[in-house]
Amino acid sequence: MIFYGNGAVWDPRTNSRLCRFINGKCDVTDDNEIAFLVRAGYAHDPIDYGDKIEQESGAVAPIDPATVKTRRRKANASE
Repeated sequence: MIFYGNGAVWDPRTNSRLCRFINGKCDVTDDNEIAFLVRAGYAHDPIDYGDKIEQESGAVAPIDPATVKTRRRKANASE
């Protein structure tokens, strides 16, 4: 999985460098390192779970207006 950032990422558990970004990218293959970087909030490519998703025909079902909830604001906070 490819992560984007600058510099290096330090792993406090092992007290060593986890990865280093070269030209703004870092390719990580270890699942624990991927989880660490995702939790740390580094930008990354979409996660590939290995599942094949079958694409539908692309047709979108129409929305029934009766099922849509609407919010109404009160005119005054005291009402």
